[in-house]
Amino acid sequence: MSELEGSSIFKVWLGGFTSSMKHRFPQLDSIHVKPHFPHGVHLVFKESDPWAAFVIGKGKVVAASNGVVLTRKGGDPVPDSIDLLPTIKGLSIDCFEGGVVTHNLLVAIKPVVDLVHQSLPSDSVQIEFEGLDNVNNFEFQSVSLEFPNGMKVKMGDLVGMDQRFVALKQFLSSFELSESRQVLYIDTRVMGKILVKYADS
Repeated sequence: MSELEGSSIFKVWLGGFTSSMKHRFPQLDSIHVKPHFPHGVHLVFKESDPWAAFVIGKGKVVAASNGVVLTRKGGDPVPDSIDLLPTIKGLSIDCFEGGVVTHNLLVAIKPVVDLVHQSLPSDSVQIEFEGLDNVNNFEFQSVSLEFPNGMKVKMGDLVGMDQRFVALKQFLSSFELSESRQVLYIDTRVMGKILVKYADS
């Protein structure tokens, strides 16, 4: 918070401060900033809620629903350099038998997981499936990705997804987030196009 202290309230870009704090402290779920003219800023911090505990060897890791590592206990099973665990969302109880992932589910999701590993930094991308809820039919309706900065990408269904991943990788290599514009999502579902939806458009 030292970067705010002593600064003019008219010169402080609060959006940039919020992004900076969430990057430095990934355990934060949200930060609400409200200027109090003429001399102050009111800040409200909300921590991420624990979602799952993973036992690895003799240690345990507690993570939020977006994969952010909240605590490490016993043997430090996940290195300090790893702040985020990849997660797969959108799976119903029908996708499991006796607590074990079914073969049909693995067949359904493996092509997408492989594409993420090949095309993107998969250790920082969360995958969410829509429509994987039928024990007899593991055809999903669509897939979405979410990056640590909150940016979401709509990928659509499996048909032509490999081409859309190539286009997305090329786009992200040259795309720079603007400090003055918040990206709501990126849409790749129109073949041959990358659509960017900004919060102010």
